[in-house]
Amino acid sequence: MIRSSGGGEFMSESTASTHAIESHVRGLCDADLRRLYATGQDTLVEAAIAIARDELARRGIPPRSAAEYWRDCRDEWFETIGFCLECWSTTTEGEPDPRSFQTAFDPDGDPCPDCDSVPVVQTLRVLFIPLRVMGRFRVARLDRGVLVWRKRRE
Repeated sequence: MIRSSGGGEFMSESTASTHAIESHVRGLCDADLRRLYATGQDTLVEAAIAIARDELARRGIPPRSAAEYWRDCRDEWFETIGFCLECWSTTTEGEPDPRSFQTAFDPDGDPCPDCDSVPVVQTLRVLFIPLRVMGRFRVARLDRGVLVWRKRRE
């Protein structure tokens, strides 16, 4: 149980986390809120999606699917996601293991013509000899120079 900030009342941890999610979602700008709703369907808890949908309605912004968001807000999509719809939907959340110090990344196909993301394979190497594939990813660069990774579906 967690003590509420309003006084002597108590609420469960799940209620407290729902309030924290709601507070966070309500504080997002319109662009971040649209992105959260459109792209978070598979990764976020149902309560967060419902809160985002309600907040969009409160602001008078129509909720969009990922395909509609891609179609209607392409610049906004690229600025925050970095991948085109096809590359985004053929991958899942996931990044390379940063603890793997003897790994290398090699190109594993041609760059996407829409988003310039590159398919790569991460391999474990000893003395520059590849021993084992650690994962397959797509990597894109946002305008800010930040690399964004997504795990490719096998």
